[in-house]
Amino acid sequence: MSIFDGFALTKKNIFAACLLPEFEKVMQTSETFEMPQAAAEYEDLRAPVFDIKHEQYFYKHAQNLQVDYFQAGQNPTKDHTLLNMQKASEKPVVWSPQGTFLIVIKADKVIFLGGKEMTPIIVLAQNKVAAVKMSPDEKYVLTYSPMGDKAYTVWNFEMVEIIREFDAEVDEDEHSYKWSQDGKYLAKKFRTETIVDDKVTKVKEGLSVYTLPSMQLLQNDEGQKKSITIAGITEWMWVPNKNFIVYVATFPQEDENA
Repeated sequence: MSIFDGFALTKKNIFAACLLPEFEKVMQTSETFEMPQAAAEYEDLRAPVFDIKHEQYFYKHAQNLQVDYFQAGQNPTKDHTLLNMQKASEKPVVWSPQGTFLIVIKADKVIFLGGKEMTPIIVLAQNKVAAVKMSPDEKYVLTYSPMGDKAYTVWNFEMVEIIREFDAEVDEDEHSYKWSQDGKYLAKKFRTETIVDDKVTKVKEGLSVYTLPSMQLLQNDEGQKKSITIAGITEWMWVPNKNFIVYVATFPQEDENA
């Protein structure tokens, strides 16, 4: 028996009555596409970047931060203030890689300002942050907090979630980790020393490359998650337009008289 058979039954009448309003909603849906609210908000967020008539700039005076813009063709001395934040931060204030956000580091949080009115868009709650590195695609954030519980924290920026944390190794600083050009990888140089037989010190050097969003080590051709061993590595960097790494390695010269 289908649901249309015995339609006079009370329970099935109630069931059909519940379905009718939903059916009417579907039939009354407009065929004209309307932009979702989230997309509209994103459009507003990118508005200052695509505004070809106005140029934004900021400057700091002590801890105070001011964001202004000037309009092309107008007197350069005539500006318009978008934001005047008193006691903003002692730390450097920087633009995000694509210019969408202005990053302000406070004592207990990191604020990402944006939009037409330069309002707080996303706030990362973290103490003692000294520096922030946002991925080029602006999907992830690396915070450096040398005095915190963990020195390095990788965030999923859009979800405001911590992906992974790292302690600081010897000689590491805010520049140790570097983003690839598309934000899909985060890498750092490493060096470990192991004493073998209480006499010989075995040194292992190379690069640890992590994939996003998992922040797991990159797999080799055999499917193993391992760091890349590069003996004598001193300097390295990502190629600006490809996911390639360029490095410099030095080797101790052999004593010809030995």
